[in-house]
Amino acid sequence: MYKIWRSPYSEFGKFTVIPNDLHDETVTAAQVYTDEVLKGIAESGFNGIWVHGLLHNMVAADEFPEFGRNSEVHLKNMRELIKRSAEYGIKVFIFMQPPRALLVSDEAFWKNHADVAGQEEILPGEPGEIVKVRSICTSTLKAGVARNPKVIAI
Repeated sequence: MYKIWRSPYSEFGKFTVIPNDLHDETVTAAQVYTDEVLKGIAESGFNGIWVHGLLHNMVAADEFPEFGRNSEVHLKNMRELIKRSAEYGIKVFIFMQPPRALLVSDEAFWKNHADVAGQEEILPGEPGEIVKVRSICTSTLKAGVARNPKVIAI
């Protein structure tokens, strides 16, 4: 049985009007979960940690060349975290909800991929921000293919 820890010091994929995928938890968790923290988690009886991932930032997809621009950084940091966590008997679980809605203001993406534009929604973002997002319609062939990106080993 797994007892999974979730760090209160790690960012959980917030929506913001100025996104920066290098602030994603798949990049920052390796610094948040230091060896000291991992040791404490293991000593407290936990054997898993939970990390939020955004697939469109972690992996490139031929159908959507805008995705995965910094995938090497995401994967490198996750590999490091997985390796160090294993030393303490801890497994890393990546939580994803792909495909996640993207900013309506990302005009270049939606111009290039109007055929997968889905429903728009207004969400609260960082304090004082109103964030307009549009879902990717998964009933399209193009989006369906992107749900199955290139297989990667973390």
